[in-house]
Amino acid sequence: MTVFVILFGGFPSAPSWESESGDYSTGLAVWDVNGDGYPDLVVSNGNDMARESVEVYLGASPLPFTTPSWSSSVARYHGHLSLGDVDGDGDMDLAVAGFSGYGAGWNMEVNALYLNDGGTFLPLPVWTSDSGRCFGVASGDVNGDGLADFLFSCGNDYSSDPQPAQLYVSDGSTLVGPVWQTPDSIYSLGAAFLDVDNDGDLDLFLGLSPGRHRLYLNLGGYLDTVPVWESDSLGFANRIAVGDVNGDGWVDVVVANTFQMDTARSRFELYLNVGGTLETSPSWVAYDPGRYHSAVALGDVDGDGDPDLVGGGWWDPLVLFENLGGTFSSSPVWYWQPTPYYDLVAENIVLGDIDLNAAVPISDTFTLSPPRNVVRLSHSPVVSINSVRLDGRPVPYVLLYESGYLSVPSDSVGPSSALVVSYTYTPYADITVSNWEDSRGNFIFLNDLPSSVASRPGPSVPEDGTVYDVAGRRVERMGRGIYFVVKGGKVGKVLVR
Repeated sequence: MTVFVILFGGFPSAPSWESESGDYSTGLAVWDVNGDGYPDLVVSNGNDMARESVEVYLGASPLPFTTPSWSSSVARYHGHLSLGDVDGDGDMDLAVAGFSGYGAGWNMEVNALYLNDGGTFLPLPVWTSDSGRCFGVASGDVNGDGLADFLFSCGNDYSSDPQPAQLYVSDGSTLVGPVWQTPDSIYSLGAAFLDVDNDGDLDLFLGLSPGRHRLYLNLGGYLDTVPVWESDSLGFANRIAVGDVNGDGWVDVVVANTFQMDTARSRFELYLNVGGTLETSPSWVAYDPGRYHSAVALGDVDGDGDPDLVGGGWWDPLVLFENLGGTFSSSPVWYWQPTPYYDLVAENIVLGDIDLNAAVPISDTFTLSPPRNVVRLSHSPVVSINSVRLDGRPVPYVLLYESGYLSVPSDSVGPSSALVVSYTYTPYADITVSNWEDSRGNFIFLNDLPSSVASRPGPSVPEDGTVYDVAGRRVERMGRGIYFVVKGGKVGKVLVR
């Protein structure tokens, strides 16, 4: 039996897919790692409960296989994971954080890198770090060489063991470092890269757990060691998402704060970007529903062109807050919770197009000049990259598919270089959730809005130039959102931003 409330059309009243049970699933990525055209699920397991492997669920039509097709040969207390091209061969490699085991006396683990070899990750890591207690990992091209670097968020508040957050960079085949770390030992469970000041490189948002969240600027390919910004209030960041919530061209930050020792303070927070820096106090906060807000993702789920917020928690509902004119609804417009409620402990949420029923092809063109080497694609989440060409030639690139950031080698950028990126994105994102509760599996909720919307427009004798909105109503002019335009006797979909 499943108990749910649904106020927003588009998502089913029960999961569309569930993987096999038995793991303490934590890290999650959704990407076509083997190049067959179908999004795959990459899941890291273990958390602080057991030594378990990393697994890949291969994508298929319409849903992925429920049993993994690949498992790492090494079992660890894995935290989160991140994907990025470390060796410049065009496919996604895998970095996994090593955390700490509750039942093993809070032992230390190592972080690991698994290379993608022709569509399959190697069973053994090609790199491991020194031992530590790291739970989060974020990818991004910090030094501008067009190869993926990884920031590990470290420190275990449970065992009173703070540690610096550490950055490792690619040397073209593996990771080296750390080349940067916070000067102080802290507790941090999550981080995200973003271009907060729109200067063409990636800065670092570091969530503290507990502590005041921080922002470190990128200064010519190096992260500053002194944060340029701190939040006013203490947080307990577990997961972080970035996106332009209010559509002003500056990327904002959403944080899921668990506060597992003080549930009254657990909350989702939105920090708006004000002309290149973040507001120090969040302009939108949600405390309910939930007790342990642990996971958050941003993406368009209703096809209106702006990012909505999907969140979850430990033993809490999965919730959706709609973007309403640049901020989020005060209450969820959809939520789902299993019975019993403790069958869902959300660790990570990823938005994408699992069944490929709403993948939209598009091409963006940018003009770059040194030292800028980072752009943000006009739409995200990104489903696939078709080509990346700088002045007409293919170049290596690093993609952050959830936020849409893409970087190319800075030494390949000349005065007024033309960067053309062809890719697909989805305006009707599906929801994928990694679930720590080992009696259940991981979940996918398919978004059925594309099929219902596509069937609405269409008069019996349409005239060229006739425009309909998503409800099938004829309109005279288009604002922001999805529209259907008649041309040549056919109906085509148009997104206006």
